[in-house]
Amino acid sequence: MPALLVIFLMTGCAAFNAGEAGSPTALPTVMLQPYATRTVFAAPTATQFQTPIPLPSPTPFIYTVQRNDTLGQIAENFGIRLQDLQAANPGVVAESLFVGQQLRIPASSEDAQAIAAPTPAGIQLWPPGCFPSGGGVYCLVLAGNPFGLSVENPIAQVSLVGTDGRPVVSQPAYAPLNIIPPGETLPLVVFFPNQSIDGLNGVTTLQNSTLLLPSDPRYVSISVEQVITLVDVTGTIANLDGVLRLAQDAPVPADTIWLAAVAYAADGSVVGVRRWEWQGSLQPGDTLEFAVEVYSFGPAIAQVKAVVEARPGP
Repeated sequence: MPALLVIFLMTGCAAFNAGEAGSPTALPTVMLQPYATRTVFAAPTATQFQTPIPLPSPTPFIYTVQRNDTLGQIAENFGIRLQDLQAANPGVVAESLFVGQQLRIPASSEDAQAIAAPTPAGIQLWPPGCFPSGGGVYCLVLAGNPFGLSVENPIAQVSLVGTDGRPVVSQPAYAPLNIIPPGETLPLVVFFPNQSIDGLNGVTTLQNSTLLLPSDPRYVSISVEQVITLVDVTGTIANLDGVLRLAQDAPVPADTIWLAAVAYAADGSVVGVRRWEWQGSLQPGDTLEFAVEVYSFGPAIAQVKAVVEARPGP
């Protein structure tokens, strides 16, 4: 029986972990009210980046991640510095490497900087929503993919600036999934520890996003069906249940599935996100049930949307 993993947001660019065994407290019992979900359309105030649409460019060498690989081990095997490998792959999160993922291997630090320099695909970024939580501040930046192709590794730099316009602190924000499907939105998330939001505003700058070709073998087509959402009476917790279906014409089974449950307030702003993970072997045309719980960082949850990606095995 495949194992189910439920992941919650942690700080910075680490994996989004939550719901682990051994939690010292139990969730209170809540009364849930069912309602029909619908597609979320955020207000059209996003920043548009009018730049050429880049496709992945040639690189000195491409390495395919194998089972049990780490970034440090890969850098050592190729005789390069870890920071050069990371610079050549700015959208790769060390804790989220997966079998079959492709990495750019630079020959030198100069090559690494050159590889990391392409202009990002012009996705839409909404102003960040920042909420005090857990001894710091979480900022969520809604990112929209306006293209007919998926966008991989979206990253935005989020800065908290004072009234004088000077940044007080700045960090990159990452998405809970590797890709944003065509026409979809996902929040990019960053946590500023030991930070207050009082008197500060959040601003964002797009750092990275790459368009994927439809034939990219690192992902297989999967859809979300039969979604049921239950929100508690306070609007702070929502349960999302449904069915995932791997495309009948998928060339191979999927062995890793990530699903992001994204919570929105009544005004369309994003107020929470949680990632659900599954590993096993889902055959083309087969279905898989999922259930995930998501919490609001601030305003009451009005709607929840699921976005999913699937990756094949080695």
